Amino acid sequence: MKSSRHEPPTLRSSTANRHVPAVVALIAVSAGIVADWYGSQVPWEYWFSGAVLSTLIWLVQFSVVSIRWAAIPLLVACGLTGATWHHWQWSLVLPNALSAYATEQPRPVRLRAIVDSIPILTPAEITTFPTAMPKRDRTLAELNVTALIANGSQETSIPVSGRTRLDVQGLLPTLTRGTEIELWGLMSIPGPPRNPGSFDFKLYLRERGIHTLVRCEFPECVQVRASPPVSWLPDVAAWQSIVANRIRRSLSSENAPLAIALLLGPRTDITQELKEAFLQSGMVHFLAISGINVGILVAFLWPLGLILRLPRRLQLLFIGLCVIGYVSITDADPPVLRAAILVWIMLLSLASGRPAAPVNHLAVAGLIIVAINPHDLFQAGAQLSFLAIVALNWLWSIGWLAKPETTDPLDDMDRSWWLRKVYWFGDVLRTALITTIAVWIFTLPLVLARFHLVSPIGFVLNVIMSLYMTVTLWLGYLYLACVLVWPPLGRVVGPFFDWPLSGFTWIIRYAADLPWGHFKLSGPPDWWLAVFYLLILAIGSGLLTQHLQRWGWRLILAWCATGLAWGLPSQSNPNLRCTFLAVGHGAAILIELPNRQTILYDAGSLEDGNRARLIVESAMIARGLTRLDALVISHADVDHFNAVPGLLENFSVGAVYVSPAFLDFRQPSVRLLCEATHAAGVPMRLIWGDDCLRCDKDVAVEILLPPAKRLSSDDNANSIVFSLRYAGRGLLLTGDLEKAGQQALLRLPPRQHDVLLAPHHGSLKANPPDLARWVAPRWVVVSGGGDISPTKLQQIYGDGVEVLTTGRQGAVTVEISPAGEIHVESQLDRQPRD
Repeated sequence: MKSSRHEPPTLRSSTANRHVPAVVALIAVSAGIVADWYGSQVPWEYWFSGAVLSTLIWLVQFSVVSIRWAAIPLLVACGLTGATWHHWQWSLVLPNALSAYATEQPRPVRLRAIVDSIPILTPAEITTFPTAMPKRDRTLAELNVTALIANGSQETSIPVSGRTRLDVQGLLPTLTRGTEIELWGLMSIPGPPRNPGSFDFKLYLRERGIHTLVRCEFPECVQVRASPPVSWLPDVAAWQSIVANRIRRSLSSENAPLAIALLLGPRTDITQELKEAFLQSGMVHFLAISGINVGILVAFLWPLGLILRLPRRLQLLFIGLCVIGYVSITDADPPVLRAAILVWIMLLSLASGRPAAPVNHLAVAGLIIVAINPHDLFQAGAQLSFLAIVALNWLWSIGWLAKPETTDPLDDMDRSWWLRKVYWFGDVLRTALITTIAVWIFTLPLVLARFHLVSPIGFVLNVIMSLYMTVTLWLGYLYLACVLVWPPLGRVVGPFFDWPLSGFTWIIRYAADLPWGHFKLSGPPDWWLAVFYLLILAIGSGLLTQHLQRWGWRLILAWCATGLAWGLPSQSNPNLRCTFLAVGHGAAILIELPNRQTILYDAGSLEDGNRARLIVESAMIARGLTRLDALVISHADVDHFNAVPGLLENFSVGAVYVSPAFLDFRQPSVRLLCEATHAAGVPMRLIWGDDCLRCDKDVAVEILLPPAKRLSSDDNANSIVFSLRYAGRGLLLTGDLEKAGQQALLRLPPRQHDVLLAPHHGSLKANPPDLARWVAPRWVVVSGGGDISPTKLQQIYGDGVEVLTTGRQGAVTVEISPAGEIHVESQLDRQPRD
């Protein structure tokens, strides 16, 4: 029977996946990129010479030996080419690089540069919990620096090259891509992670080719020298801004930020609370434009082309051009580029009538992605995107996505129309369930390893809401077309897109609040992931025979059992570990007892309580901790507890301990904390001098101060002084103890402690010689203290005492063994101190 042009042709081919040269080439190139990543000290000339030599050997062998054997040097050449390109992009530093003039300590600088990205304007976020330091508006942009201005006796312009990240405290709405600017600010090199498990901001910037940071305190520090040059190419930033403004005018203020994120990509207008709700509900892939969005767009355009009765090739061209146009007004991240490339390859395959090989097409898209930026191979977003396609290809190769055939072809004719709709809806749910299960299995270990989160509710939502979100995005694309072509029509269509968005937002928030909806867990190590995904790719590619696939699944099950056995924590940890986290001017001390119970002493920061919360959460997940048995708040200064409400929402907490002096309800922050504790169902308990916390039979946890009666009206003087003793060793945590509180401590009999938390962030007034003699510590840790002189504290505590500041050395970890051996290590120095 002649096929109708109104039916999309099948892409499935039983033999197409057996001939996949692009897959082999991608594996070779990826191996070369990984080799340079781990062997970055190898000069790029070695990689390049090897690639040229392997290519010459291939040319000689191609005419002498069989093609199969000649392919070996060709694959070696592909791998060495990948290594060369990665080294060129990742490790090569030009002689006039801007980073040669920067250090980790901020230094004043005057630069001339060209804006190389769409500036991100971030208004100050209004938080329900008060902060000690109010947040300010910010403008972020990436710059191509052209000159460094030296101000000596005579102004000198030094030509430099390199990209930098500009952070302006204030809004610069007139700044656009291509603008030539001159700025005055503080330049520095981003440092490594300062806490265990924290986000590697330096690595993130390096992936974007950025090696320096420039911070400007005022918008006036940035002066425009020249407007962007006139170009016949469309300005993506201008188009994004125009479309975003039209969306804000035609949709409700609650849904406009979400619509901009779903349709265009920028998420700067979305609140942090909604971003976390998307992550916790397992629906964050909708918030970030990815291959799913492009696939839904194609599913929208295909029937539209049929309705317009376009000829086959014109219909395919129409879809391809629409995809290019859509990608051009989005952020065009690797998942979107991958999906767009894959769509175009599929369209060309359909137009030419050639048999389709989905795995080969995916590999071609991967080769193009790593050619643009080889380090995208290590990006979690790109990896998840490719894994999802591999999962779908595997389902396609085994026939699980094909519509089940009825036993009698006349059955559909005998059914009533409503019964046919029920069967159709059942097929949609079946397909959604099968694809969700496959993508879940393929991506879950990577999600755990990179995001430390598993969302069972996300599995349910992705099944039951697949049709809802498809229709919602179809309405969004129709609305976007109306906004682009004729804005008044967008106001007419807008409500039909606005209403489903309201329902979607409500469902996301409801799902995120379910107690069983998501869990924070530590993920598997990289070596386990590498073996797991090699097995998954071997099976999901469809290249293995049925017999080998059965063995592959057995190996995967065995490997999963190995990973579970490796990851199971021991019943007890014989050491006591105390980590002074680097949260800026604030405090967060994580204590892990030998019986695996945990205590958190303070959790806050002067700069940003949410940032302090993320630091604590990352450290806990990195240590495999999911519960806080006790959370002690030293006193009522907000920089010591403004991270607590977020921790109460995300972790199980046994109890919150405060002193009676803390409960000063004249302070709004104290009232809000009590309300958050009550809302989380966590008991709040009072402790004071001479109390003990019985958390571990081998650890003595004693409260030295304050007494039950307030010592003075000063919150600092009423700080909880927390003493831990284990195996003959002692740690003393003092909060911001000073004045009357410190005098009360010194009246007690002297108690030697090996490690002391310097009172009041290392303030010299709060660290007198009398305290040094009373404690007699070997190590003094300052929480914060970037502006504190360790030398002056050293003079107070004596030559045999080492002073460590989290502001300079990062997190400080103290570990005590059952034998009384004590080890002190800082995050940045990584030097054990015994």
